[in-house]
Amino acid sequence: MKATKKKKRSWRLVWMGFLSGRERAVRKLEGCIVGDKEKAKDLCSVNSSIRFGLSTSQLDWEVCNAGTNVLPPLEGLIIFKYDEILAATSNFSQDRVLGRGAHSCVYRGRLRFGRLIAVKCLDMSNKEACKVFCRELQIASGLINRHVVPLLGFCIDSRGLFLAYKFVSGGDLQYRLYDKKEKGSLSWSARLRVAIGIAKAVHYLHHGTQKCVVHRDIKPSNVLLSSRNTAKLCDFGLATQTLGPSVPYLCKTVSGTFGYLAPEYFECGKVSEKTDIYAFGVVLLELLTGQKITS
Repeated sequence: MKATKKKKRSWRLVWMGFLSGRERAVRKLEGCIVGDKEKAKDLCSVNSSIRFGLSTSQLDWEVCNAGTNVLPPLEGLIIFKYDEILAATSNFSQDRVLGRGAHSCVYRGRLRFGRLIAVKCLDMSNKEACKVFCRELQIASGLINRHVVPLLGFCIDSRGLFLAYKFVSGGDLQYRLYDKKEKGSLSWSARLRVAIGIAKAVHYLHHGTQKCVVHRDIKPSNVLLSSRNTAKLCDFGLATQTLGPSVPYLCKTVSGTFGYLAPEYFECGKVSEKTDIYAFGVVLLELLTGQKITS
């Protein structure tokens, strides 16, 4: 009976967190509070501060100034242990690196039962690591579309924050368009298929979710291709939510990739669905010409 109670208590603790935080989020290893799911939702309101723990062997983590009052949908997500992430990536071997971002690195991983995953490891030296992690977890966990790379699970540990996505075998669009060995491998029919796939992904983000999701970083390297050249949008590290497709808001910090930034976003910080549509247009231009937008 005691073991059962401890197990239930552990799961109750899991529901307590997963919202925006700041620099001290991963530094303070203190006690935790417990509560049921509904209580957690009440606690996770704007500008609230909560503490939670996953288990006695994992991180007791303080999350400050939450940016939303909605917990991410955790149903179906795998909660990985750090040792599982370590084993899957062969101790974060450089041979497993799939790509690097400004504040993250993505590794190819293989789970014990053989399934391939892509593990996104956040740079813990980044002051916004906790906030970025929780925002991406919240947004990506609610996306279900064949043209969006699905989130499989996550890991929260004092040694790092990790997001595990489905591995897509065909590489990214940038590699397929510009690598010397791959250049010309995409036929016109394949390029049309890719363009339609990206368009469907963008339409889903803007109109197929409860809140309009603006990706903010659509570019060839964030478009993965399956073995059949089905386009799948990935990397929601900069994604944000708006009240609606036609409801812009001003962003204090302009983030993204130069060449794909809409003028109103780059110059004024105005974010809306048009931010993504502009970037999609640039990607279409690259698909048609086979030329990089930036050198």
